[in-house]
Amino acid sequence: MSKTLKQFGEYARLVVGTLLGLYGAYGLFQWWTTGRLWINLSSGRGVSDFQYISFADHPVTLVAVLAAHVLFAAIGCAAGVLLVRKLRHEQE
Repeated sequence: MSKTLKQFGEYARLVVGTLLGLYGAYGLFQWWTTGRLWINLSSGRGVSDFQYISFADHPVTLVAVLAAHVLFAAIGCAAGVLLVRKLRHEQE
């Protein structure tokens, strides 16, 4: 495998991780400011059923989705730290 292709793969993973982190942070911010989340509650087939959920309506679903957003934000933070470390290491 060529060095350029390997570097591209490393940067692509870090960029995708950072974008995933931004998505997680957005979901947490949305919940923090409004107290509810905009999610898809469909079964996976047919028409999508997007709606706002709150703790009063769907407590288990909201906690599960918030846990996923926390995980996404943590992955994004780790990817951001790794990206900065990699860029600093290349400058030296």
